[in-house]
Amino acid sequence: GISMATRKQKILEDLEELQATCRNGTFPQLERTDFNDDTLIFEVQNVGEFTACLADPYPSGETEVYGPGDFEFRSAGTILDVVLGVLEEVDDPQSPG
Repeated sequence: GISMATRKQKILEDLEELQATCRNGTFPQLERTDFNDDTLIFEVQNVGEFTACLADPYPSGETEVYGPGDFEFRSAGTILDVVLGVLEEVDDPQSPG
């Protein structure tokens, strides 16, 4: 099995990747990201704050994201995948799924 340290390591690596992606301007609408324990908090411009409870096992498990109103989103994959999925949802709330 995968040890906790390895999961944590993977999460931190992916978190760094997300922050690097933010720095190079890929997600202008992402205002901030905070990581606390197993929870990623990120703020989307003009939308609000989202809380992602990272999957265990990560990244193959399902990460749950809660946002403004009754926003709920579930997705497997890395932090980057999940954030990307959320941004697509809030950009086009009418899309099915």
